[in-house]
Amino acid sequence: MARIRRLPGRFQLTERTVKECGDHQIPTWPQDPPAFPKHGAGVITPLNHEIAENHIDTAIRQRQVFGIAHDPDAMVVGIISRLTAQKGFELLPDVLPELLEQGRIRLVVLGSGEERYERYFQSLHDAHPAAVGVYLGFHDELAHWIEAGADLFLMPSRFEPCGLNQMFSLRYGTVPLVRHTGGLADTVQPWDMDAGTGTGFVFHDFTLEALAGALDQALEAWEDRSSWATLMQNGMAMDYSWERQSEQYLDLYQRMVG
Repeated sequence: MARIRRLPGRFQLTERTVKECGDHQIPTWPQDPPAFPKHGAGVITPLNHEIAENHIDTAIRQRQVFGIAHDPDAMVVGIISRLTAQKGFELLPDVLPELLEQGRIRLVVLGSGEERYERYFQSLHDAHPAAVGVYLGFHDELAHWIEAGADLFLMPSRFEPCGLNQMFSLRYGTVPLVRHTGGLADTVQPWDMDAGTGTGFVFHDFTLEALAGALDQALEAWEDRSSWATLMQNGMAMDYSWERQSEQYLDLYQRMVG
């Protein structure tokens, strides 16, 4: 089964660590905020609210690594996951092919798991080699490239007690699209274009129609790049760090004993 080539060794990303806190795993980074790879020279630059240039540079490099064609009008959808039924991938075969054929999206996938899902994503690559990149396995550096360079991060899970990738995506300025379940419901607020509030796109029912509706909403928002930039910045402003959560636990403890 074909696999994409690996990244050049000189591009090294800041490593993350994970701590467990209550019902949620809290992502922490050696630096705050996390780092973006700078295209061309392999330089790491801090992520901040002036993210447009770095995000575009990272997206271009990501497309080069996966060998997919650049199209500024197509939304790049990223998936990093165990490829299992829990993650909701059975909803995708009736949604993704049409969007790929229309040229509205590009797709980059990293993961491994059940053979049926590995074969499915490989078949998408075979049918759309210029629009779909697949890496079957785990590659920490490549995972960061996807998180940092995709426009939309897709997590249509059946259930998700916590979920980390949606929080990483928010910090990188990559907009998550999730099902309203578990930790995904706790950490992603639905986008309201009129109010300019929210951090991502959320669907409730585990159905093809609900997922398709959320993707249509995301693609509609993508057409307005000014609103999309606001959506990215909203996500980057969220703080699910250990420091924030520990302060809340300490406040609760002090109120209980006071």
